[in-house]
Amino acid sequence: MKNRTFSRRLPVSVAVLGLVLHTMVISASGATVVDASAGFTALTSSLNPARSESVNSEVKRSWTWDASTPLYNGTPAGTRIFGGVSITAQNNLVTTGVAVRIDAGSNQLWADVNNNLSSGGGPSQVRALYLWDSADFLVSGYNAFDNTANSSFTITAGTTFDMLSGNGVDSGGSRYVIRDGSTYYLSSVNALKTTGTGETVSMNGATAGLQWASFDPTEFDAFTDQDAGLGLTSLGTFTTRTFDNVTGVGFIGNTSRGSFSRFEVADVEVILVPEPSTAVLAGLGLAALVMRRRRDSAANAGRPARSMKTMAR
Repeated sequence: MKNRTFSRRLPVSVAVLGLVLHTMVISASGATVVDASAGFTALTSSLNPARSESVNSEVKRSWTWDASTPLYNGTPAGTRIFGGVSITAQNNLVTTGVAVRIDAGSNQLWADVNNNLSSGGGPSQVRALYLWDSADFLVSGYNAFDNTANSSFTITAGTTFDMLSGNGVDSGGSRYVIRDGSTYYLSSVNALKTTGTGETVSMNGATAGLQWASFDPTEFDAFTDQDAGLGLTSLGTFTTRTFDNVTGVGFIGNTSRGSFSRFEVADVEVILVPEPSTAVLAGLGLAALVMRRRRDSAANAGRPARSMKTMAR
């Protein structure tokens, strides 16, 4: 009797399990949570007035990292950008042009210094960390970065200059950033480097060699892409990992040039997948619904049919 019961229930259990797994696979499709170019267009060109410079001298101008007050503060979804920017040079930073803004003409993200060698400005360097908070994601419920091509980052360099442009020696690079919970991680693979104008660079969860290491975002102004330790004393060990509680995405980078140094970014697009718990709950919900319907059908099938005479009474 037990064997007959087991054999009768096994196909139902297998079917339900298949339904759960199928639902999880379907739910793993990604959704665009950040489309920065649309946000750049909606934002005003100036910085958030609540963010004042932490240093304003002839050799350094900087805005420290702040996870609570955005560097750019827009109203529509996706238009707030959290960040920190540091610009250094030999001198003349107060009197020469320093621009940390969304450029009104090109609708691109700029951080630059026009530090002319002929005026004694000398070499300059720009470092920046930008982050889009999950509270501003374009789609809710998509907070996981897995190891498939369904999770991805795409960054497009500016169209006026390249992302890391200027005069003199070209030196610079950038990395992708994920905040998982309250911990920040940067990628082992490069985002944009000293590239041509308008170039697009992408990576996804299945990119060969992709690993992540934790770091302290307040150290962004020491980031140097060319150093083995990236200039960060807080840098953890690079390991292969996925994230299921993504609370922010962005990038960190630096550029060092003979005079004119600039970050210029035309677009940042990030695609994430649903949290694993969301997919599992959706699958279990459907499984429970199927089981209930099968149970109701079985119960109805066991009841004797009512005759027309009985119904007439």
